[in-house]
Amino acid sequence: MYGIVKRLDIDFQNQILQDCSSLLSAAPLYSNYAPRRGIGRRDCSGNCETCFTGGNVRMATYKNTNFGPWGYYAPPCGSRYVQEHPSTGEPFPPIPASILAICKDLADEYGFDYEAQSAYLSYYPLGSSIGRHQDYEEKVNKPVISISLGEDAIFEFGGLERFGSYEDIILHSGDVFIFGGEHRYCYHSVRKIIPDTRPADLIMEPVRISITIRQYE
Repeated sequence: MYGIVKRLDIDFQNQILQDCSSLLSAAPLYSNYAPRRGIGRRDCSGNCETCFTGGNVRMATYKNTNFGPWGYYAPPCGSRYVQEHPSTGEPFPPIPASILAICKDLADEYGFDYEAQSAYLSYYPLGSSIGRHQDYEEKVNKPVISISLGEDAIFEFGGLERFGSYEDIILHSGDVFIFGGEHRYCYHSVRKIIPDTRPADLIMEPVRISITIRQYE
């Protein structure tokens, strides 16, 4: 299964933004690293210095933080889930109740057991993107739930091969996208952020924010 399953109203979008903003002092945004085009994380040498100086990775054009017991961290070499913020060394703050409510509603509606353990916030300035990749670091095959806020994005969703065909999906502010089952490990990307498309009543600057919720174990 995959697709947009819900559109949150503007008040709920602003509530999520407020909830997340209140946690940024405890979990500030930080930079991850991404493989250069055509290089996958599985091609990692196992040595951060080698990967970085060898040109295999670059600093991502977006920034991240996490809420919940587990957070995604991608240094120059490899990627993994951790339980402490890479900058502060402290545990990540709990996932806001507004986000947990969405996960519970979807689990009830679509009939899957789900424990939200990681809410990965990505902050995309205009001009940023993320290349084609799979989400495979989690220990369990549970659906991925993603909430889009702010500017629209062109989201590419493909198959199990990196260089196969892709479907372009426009994600608007408030869209909740889910993928799981046979589509859980499909390649996907954010190709472009579309400026001047965020709702006028949304209390945020001209950027895109995505909050991706996963069960890690």
